[in-house]
Amino acid sequence: MSTQINELFKTLKLKYAASAYQALQEDQNLLASLTLDDALLSMLTAETDGRSKQRQIMLLRMSKIPVFSELSDISYDDNRGQQFSQLMGRLRSLSWIETGHNVCILGSSGSGKTFISAAIAREATRKGYSVQFYNARDLASRFTELRAQGSRVYMQARKRLQTQRLLVLDDFCLTTPSEEDTQSLFDIMNDRSGKHSTLVTSQKDPKRWVEEMGISAVGEAVSERIEANSITIVLGGGSRRRKANENK
Repeated sequence: MSTQINELFKTLKLKYAASAYQALQEDQNLLASLTLDDALLSMLTAETDGRSKQRQIMLLRMSKIPVFSELSDISYDDNRGQQFSQLMGRLRSLSWIETGHNVCILGSSGSGKTFISAAIAREATRKGYSVQFYNARDLASRFTELRAQGSRVYMQARKRLQTQRLLVLDDFCLTTPSEEDTQSLFDIMNDRSGKHSTLVTSQKDPKRWVEEMGISAVGEAVSERIEANSITIVLGGGSRRRKANENK
């Protein structure tokens, strides 16, 4: 009988339930203490938990998060202030992803923008959200190259990115984008506007973004789509990276 059950587990691709079943078979005292419902529940729970863990691993691997950081690693001190703590409380819940809100994390070089955004992105994968993490300039350039390869290739790339529940654009407008790259950024943000969330980090105030993108209608539209329904955090206190090096 157990051989037939194991074969059925394989046929149905219930490998975690199969492992739980094997464990019960090896612990007859535990098995004897369980009702049929309890045994079935333990196997089904093992299957759902196993699949959830496997999905988290897959999402994290595909996210391309560049640094390792956790929400518990983020510092809350006087330099960042009470407002930072309050806003981070909203971000930690990830409820803004469900509503398709955007996030802007602004601050000077070394202030912790990438560290914080990576921690948020990692937590999002842990909660089962699909995430893609990019340097903004690299993504814009890549999309510009894809557009040159033809509309079919370009539209396929846009559709793949559009489905991601969270897109992180790191170092937005760090350098001046070309007109073609600004158009790519518009296409990316227009596809996501009102549907899925985008987290942007930048050293520059949003008013500067339009200037960097050439004070054009397309540049204004990019900025507007990022800022619309966004939660904005401004990181003060200068460079934490520099201070950490000085204290070594």
